[in-house]
Amino acid sequence: MAHPLPFTYRVKNILGVLMKYGSLIVEKKEYLVIKRILNFHKHYEDVAHKNALAQLSNKMEQAIIVGDDEMPKDVVRLYSEVRVSTINDAVQHYQLVMPMEENLKDGSLSVVSTLGAKLIGLASGDEIKNETNSDSFKIIEVKEPKQKQSGLYSQIDF
Repeated sequence: MAHPLPFTYRVKNILGVLMKYGSLIVEKKEYLVIKRILNFHKHYEDVAHKNALAQLSNKMEQAIIVGDDEMPKDVVRLYSEVRVSTINDAVQHYQLVMPMEENLKDGSLSVVSTLGAKLIGLASGDEIKNETNSDSFKIIEVKEPKQKQSGLYSQIDF
């Protein structure tokens, strides 16, 4: 999908999501990793995981896929550190990780979790507004991964 670069600040409201860049943005190699994860996890039986996986799959279909050098620094990607503010102004810190690395005690959140699926591809300043408001949040800050995820791609042939 073609998109003008560099990305510009374009607030767009799509299904209750206010987006800084007007679209979800995902780095190409991470897109391939997530598609593999989705394929592997498609046989989950519990409703919560099925819903999160369906949401993540839909997001991948709508996302603008870019190379690493085109990726805006404030977009949530794998291994990003993210600060979010809830409707009650509670601030939570997460790092978005692969499913097998999730550890909520230390703030490691799986990309296939309900919140992880909502965060991937969004940017600092983006808001998710739900009808009930109980699940609404705003992304306050996104920190790039401290190191490139070289091991992340070792299992994938490009």
